[in-house]
Amino acid sequence: MDPRVAPLTETLRLNTKLVRNCLDGIDDTQARVRPAAGTNSMAFVAAHLANSRFFLLRQLGGEEPSPLGRYRDKAKTEDDLAHNPTQA
Repeated sequence: MDPRVAPLTETLRLNTKLVRNCLDGIDDTQARVRPAAGTNSMAFVAAHLANSRFFLLRQLGGEEPSPLGRYRDKAKTEDDLAHNPTQA
């Protein structure tokens, strides 16, 4: 691994662990709850985080498309989505 990206790799590993801990035991119904008007659900935030990693991958020269792109591209809030994917 290129030593220039080693700190980024460790940050992404830690963030993955933290997000997984936060979502552990949450089902689709719970994940889709919006805590207040104008806020996004846990599902939307988790999808945003995952999609942003594919953006980062492209910036680093990768070509793998985001599997969430068809749901998330151009969506800034949950209100912009026509359909939200479910857990796999």
